Amino acid sequence: MRSQSALGRSTASVPSGRVERTRALGWIAVVVVAMAAVLSLATGVLGWSGEKGIAQVVALRTWLLWGFASMAVVALLTALVIGSRGRRPARTISVALVCALAAGSHLLVLDSRGLDAGLPLDAADERDGDITVLTANVRGERAGEETVSAIVDLIISSGADVVALPEGQPVVDEVVAQLIGHGESFQSFPAFGAGPNRGTALLVAESLGTYREVDGPVGGVRVVPVDGDGPPIAAVHPTSLPPDPTADLGAWRSEGSQLRALFRTMTGGIVAGDMNATLDHQQLRETGTYVDAGSAAGIGGYGTFPSSLPGVLGTAIDHVLVDRGRFTVRAGAVVDVPGTDHRAVVVRVAQR
Repeated sequence: MRSQSALGRSTASVPSGRVERTRALGWIAVVVVAMAAVLSLATGVLGWSGEKGIAQVVALRTWLLWGFASMAVVALLTALVIGSRGRRPARTISVALVCALAAGSHLLVLDSRGLDAGLPLDAADERDGDITVLTANVRGERAGEETVSAIVDLIISSGADVVALPEGQPVVDEVVAQLIGHGESFQSFPAFGAGPNRGTALLVAESLGTYREVDGPVGGVRVVPVDGDGPPIAAVHPTSLPPDPTADLGAWRSEGSQLRALFRTMTGGIVAGDMNATLDHQQLRETGTYVDAGSAAGIGGYGTFPSSLPGVLGTAIDHVLVDRGRFTVRAGAVVDVPGTDHRAVVVRVAQR
């Protein structure tokens, strides 16, 4: 019969091996979480923001913030339970720290852009030389009378001089007609895209001078002044980023490249629209002398899509960018518009 001491040594060796394997797997999990945290923060720097799967994740920085924050809380609570049982929760605490640092880093980025919707802009506050720019995706043929009226009211109340209406081609005539009824004069430049949701309309106040249309990016319209000293302007609407992480991104990348080319070649201008990209995607990281007016106004981190979610949970894909060599940003606001799944962005800039 086996001795008691030998039996003890035999049975003790099994759980010891399991413990070592569990510890190793635990530290591997810590490394995996740490790598995920670093990648979520560094995709833009690494140039990976246009890759399949990564591009979709990059678009959800607010969700990454809340996701890592939730994981940090869960890991911390788990560590407290483990500690209360007399065990050392080193790995669990490590996960909590990594997740907390990742969440904090994402928060700092969003906070630097602005997590507030801002105050409504008033036409009465516009000064000589100011230009107020409005962009609102109105959902094409799905836009009803309520949406059109809300856009017209917003144009008038904010004193907008430049209005970009992605998916606005089906309703631009009605918008202009209502503006005329209110005594407002705008030049209208509708772009006829492939399908009702690709036609982008651009309105330019006659106070900026006469404009003519020139070649612009796919899904957008670009105009230059014929007389006066108004800036060149482009209303843009590149194709949307497929939600399927395995889908082909060729069209999205190609039209994003056109957007980057616009920033390189259109000096001293204004670019506004539904860009179907966040400031973390490559097409809005390589903007030359152009800056995101929303971020300069403290509203750049507030989600514009979908409008059904609170702004702190949404994604900011509607933007106004201006050439910093010509403009300074005075104010901005993100505004809810009934009947559309996007929020409008309104900014006021002053010419240097």
